[in-house]
Amino acid sequence: MRTLCFQSTPKNSINMKNLVGPLLFRPLLLEKIWGGNQLYHQLKKGNDDKVSIGESWEISDVDEKSSIVKQGEFSDKSLRELLQSYPNEILGAKIAQKYNGRLPLLIKFIDANQDLSIQVHPDDAMAMQKHGPQAKGKSEMWHLIACAEGASLISGFDRQVTAEMFRQEVLKGEAEKSLKRVKVQKGDTFFIPAGKIHTIGKGCLLAEIQQTSDITYRVYDFDRTDSDGNRRELHLDQALDVLNFSDLNSGKVNYEKQVNRRNEMVRCDYFETWYLPIKGRFEFKKEDDRFRILICCKGEVSIIGTEIHLKKGDCCLLPAQSKSYILESTVGAELLETAAI
Repeated sequence: MRTLCFQSTPKNSINMKNLVGPLLFRPLLLEKIWGGNQLYHQLKKGNDDKVSIGESWEISDVDEKSSIVKQGEFSDKSLRELLQSYPNEILGAKIAQKYNGRLPLLIKFIDANQDLSIQVHPDDAMAMQKHGPQAKGKSEMWHLIACAEGASLISGFDRQVTAEMFRQEVLKGEAEKSLKRVKVQKGDTFFIPAGKIHTIGKGCLLAEIQQTSDITYRVYDFDRTDSDGNRRELHLDQALDVLNFSDLNSGKVNYEKQVNRRNEMVRCDYFETWYLPIKGRFEFKKEDDRFRILICCKGEVSIIGTEIHLKKGDCCLLPAQSKSYILESTVGAELLETAAI
């Protein structure tokens, strides 16, 4: 993996008195063996469509990959630096206490020019057992922004198998034999809890909301090799320890699409997400003391009273101390709104 656009070193002083509006960040683009050029063509990420970009990290508090503010008074400050100084104002007091002042969500866009590896993530308990007390598990959700005709993904098992049965299938090169492959279209949404086997399929461009964790156990990587002829490391034993072999559900989410209304999509132990289509004006009220993240998946929307204008592929963080905004879209916009639990 090669990081293509790392951010500059943060400045030292912070004045939080004016932190009342949305925060926009520079995307961090990651080259992947399975990546393509749709992040460039469809979401205007980067400046070169010849590089295989697989992920755009939009809002991150992962160590060494902390997002950098791209405009306004806090331009060039890292999210980590802001959170160290003002966790309650940004996250909300309860969330800041629960997660020790860390942003518990990681927001990405993913372009799969090839199938990703077949993989699984541990839950919090297994992550801590295997990687130390600070490690976190990874539950996530996907929302398809676009996909090629005939695109599909893998989510869950298609039949009941034991750990040993599945091990033998993988070792024989038949890893997909017992897995559920699902055809997808634009707008489809999937919830992938820790322990669910999965892979994003070729031709999928999606937004991903996940716990702040980068722990992945690869089960099978389609015998791919990198430019040096090397195969990526697999983690079959670790995967077998955390896989939920009774999960025969695809995880596809059914949700309403009423305009100018929050439509609930996913609620789990770590986050909740709503589908928020905007046409005209919408009063965005936040009744609780939690931050929000808005992800623009289609169209354009302005936040009245600020200089913020979101277009497809943009994300912003609304600090906890921000309570209400007017969102306006003359052309129509489709947003995801998410909050930590």
